[in-house]
Amino acid sequence: MNADAWSQGQIRSKVWMAETLEKHFEGHGPFVIWILGGWYAVSAFLLFSRGNLKVRRLCSFDLDEEANRQARLLNNAWSFEPSLFFTYEQDCEKLDFRSGKFGPAPDLVINTAMEHFSVQWIHGVPEGTFLCLQATNMKHPEHIYGSSSLEEFKKSLASHVEIQFAGEKEFDYPDLKFSRYMIIGQRRKSP
Repeated sequence: MNADAWSQGQIRSKVWMAETLEKHFEGHGPFVIWILGGWYAVSAFLLFSRGNLKVRRLCSFDLDEEANRQARLLNNAWSFEPSLFFTYEQDCEKLDFRSGKFGPAPDLVINTAMEHFSVQWIHGVPEGTFLCLQATNMKHPEHIYGSSSLEEFKKSLASHVEIQFAGEKEFDYPDLKFSRYMIIGQRRKSP
């Protein structure tokens, strides 16, 4: 397992996501949740173990077969009958959200790795679906999408997402400084 999955920046970002989703959706659910670019499914583990967001089914999608295997190990407590947790080796840029191939369509789509995706995947998300999106301004050769500020992040998504929450968390380490941005909202009707 890649140690970066457990770095302070990764965990603090995902705890922030969990806390914010819990407040935003307090008293609502249970939700069918799809996590895109789920990696080791630490986000799923936090949502399940905190127990404050009602989950009916959670699917984690990642192209990395080994990451999916590790995700199943980490979340095995929620993989038994009635099964709540599933992993799929799938290109998230090409997901068919309505096909039924992965069970019911999601009520909530989480992508905490927007910097690794083009924005095109959002076009397939059904209108009205809730979205929780995070991105960073950290420069990295693997990052294909970027925003230098929260305002830029919001602007890049405004035509796709009816924004209900937008926030920023700063990380300042001795050798690295960056911000993570988060938006929660609903998928707008496609023009």
